[in-house]
Amino acid sequence: MILAAALAGVLNCGSNWSCFESALSNATPASVTRSVTSQDGGHPETTTFSLHLTSVSPPLAVLAVRIESAKEAQIVGMQETCTFHVDALDALLEEIDTMNAISPMAFIAADACAGQLLPGFASMKVATNLSARQRTVPDGFQDCGFSMGCMVRALDRRQPAVEWNATYLPLFGLDITAVSLLRTSAFSGDDATFYIDTVKNTVVLDPSMIAQMKAKHASAAQIAQTQKKANDSAQTSVGLDGTCRFKTTVLKAMLRRWYAGSISTDDWKQAQSCHGKMFAGQQ
Repeated sequence: MILAAALAGVLNCGSNWSCFESALSNATPASVTRSVTSQDGGHPETTTFSLHLTSVSPPLAVLAVRIESAKEAQIVGMQETCTFHVDALDALLEEIDTMNAISPMAFIAADACAGQLLPGFASMKVATNLSARQRTVPDGFQDCGFSMGCMVRALDRRQPAVEWNATYLPLFGLDITAVSLLRTSAFSGDDATFYIDTVKNTVVLDPSMIAQMKAKHASAAQIAQTQKKANDSAQTSVGLDGTCRFKTTVLKAMLRRWYAGSISTDDWKQAQSCHGKMFAGQQ
């Protein structure tokens, strides 16, 4: 109903992505569909999204995303509406086109989001607010921010790059967001060095968990102490780093899987070599 009310008089781009990007540049409300395919246990799964540029009033624009078809019937019809600065939304559209996927982490650049697709948006925004030290970019490296698509494009150009990747996991009433520094360098032939370091791990009590604690008469101090203990425990993974040597084609494929939410310890088996704290006991 929300989207239907907003669609009158919009440009229908069908599945033409360039049309949709041009509509944003021209401040024209528009809609587009995008089907993305991911691998689940070796079996391809296709999900179709509709994206609706419902309002463009520079410097702000509103994007609504809806799942039109998916293997999991229960998620069909779920949607999210986000407000972006126009340049951030333009970067998001480039990201989706590069990666041919729609990742929740790509929406970190939004100013605000509401809906069913990004339940951890508020937690992710807090977790990805990095200090200047955590956001240091070495000389000669492209700063990709939180754009994995930027890093993939840099790999194509054999340009050293730095990117920050966030992973979100809701677990037993806790919203856990880990932020890792990713760095590519030392290109030689089709080989590249890939460095990863966990720079931040944030745990936030889910509102439902807080409500349960309050229902059991937990005080504000007890809730704060529970939050602190969870965060303190999460810090054991901060500083775990590792360096691997990959074929660039293999590395790009791995980054695309990560972007689509498929991360596995088996990923490191595809490297030519790995060393570092995160691989201790595996070498």
